[in-house]
Amino acid sequence: MEAQAPNQIAKAFWQCTPGMIALIGVLISLIPFGLVSHWLVFPALALTTVYFWAINQPSLLPPAVIFMIGLAQDFFSGGPVGLWAFVYLVAYASVLSQRNILYSQPFAVLWGGFLVLSLVVGVLIWLVGSFYYSQVLNVGPIALQVLSTSLVYPIMSKIYSQVQTNISIAS
Repeated sequence: MEAQAPNQIAKAFWQCTPGMIALIGVLISLIPFGLVSHWLVFPALALTTVYFWAINQPSLLPPAVIFMIGLAQDFFSGGPVGLWAFVYLVAYASVLSQRNILYSQPFAVLWGGFLVLSLVVGVLIWLVGSFYYSQVLNVGPIALQVLSTSLVYPIMSKIYSQVQTNISIAS
């Protein structure tokens, strides 16, 4: 009986890992990735988490956790409260609706899907942000965010794949 306790703890830890990674991604996203033409570029790392887990194991990153991750990003970034929470939930629902198609696709197709999702998220952030601030926002920083987020997806996907393997081993 005592031998099962460490296994249960390990299983619980690995099942919480996607949400923890998303929160860490939010915190890392607040660190400037670089300075280009006086624009700070912040890749939306939590978006990579939402995309990967919505395809591979959506039960490990439920909508309530995604909502909380989005709110954390809203609060930490000082942006409109609810913006990222809304965007992440829309992204999750969009990917989940296409999960049957995406699940068995090669990585190039998945990355292409992520590029499209990143672009849609960028447009959504720009539209809602422009409405919220009552002015047309400069599209440059958002475009750089879309680009940087899309470029880090292959790296993050490899990390998530390793986490997924560890989850399978722990289960």
